Amino acid sequence: MKALVLFPVLLVLGCRNPELEIPIENSSGTSALTVLLFDKSGDPISNANISVISNSGPARYASSINGQVQMRLLWPGKYRINIEKEGYSSVVRICKLGSRKHITICVQLSLRVAEGCPVE
Repeated sequence: MKALVLFPVLLVLGCRNPELEIPIENSSGTSALTVLLFDKSGDPISNANISVISNSGPARYASSINGQVQMRLLWPGKYRINIEKEGYSSVVRICKLGSRKHITICVQLSLRVAEGCPVE
């Protein structure tokens, strides 16, 4: 017998909450994690490098044109999320996933200012 895994669609407008968690129904006990990246003006940031480190080992992703990365079928536990994009400051987030949860993390990246350059 095959197990049916359902992941809800979550639409986040403006990312007002830095972290959202909703329950999901599946028989495997796995969870899902979505990372939404945007800049100061609220525009999505694409092609950011995202590395996720857990007890299972590292995994690498790139954000979509919508500034989004979706990770599914993750086992409960602690995840370290490293986010890097050229021209922006790097960000690290620690996320603890429970069983059968879908967490969405919204991250605003700040432009990195080079030393000796005037800021307007």
